[in-house]
Amino acid sequence: MRKWLLAAAAAAIFIAPVAATAQAPIVLKFSHVVAPNTPKGKGADKFKELAEKYTNGKVKVEVYANSTLYKDKEELEALQLGAVSAAQQGRSAQGDRRPDWQGDAQET
Repeated sequence: MRKWLLAAAAAAIFIAPVAATAQAPIVLKFSHVVAPNTPKGKGADKFKELAEKYTNGKVKVEVYANSTLYKDKEELEALQLGAVSAAQQGRSAQGDRRPDWQGDAQET
């Protein structure tokens, strides 16, 4: 009986963290530098809405507008380091990395 209780306790120790982790939502940090009422800001909010809807709450998106987390030129590094999951940048922020993106073309 004692061995059975020890085996059950050991199993519970290993199973409980997995069950708790499986229920926690995945959190995505989405950083952008514009106001929420701009087209890019509205797009970020729509992404949040749809991601949370179609994953049934398994994914939670935190949108950080107006450079509240990072400035435009800092976002790419934040992505590379894993500090944010998504970022919306303009071509002007990539000028030092991609000089061919600079020019007379309108930013989209």
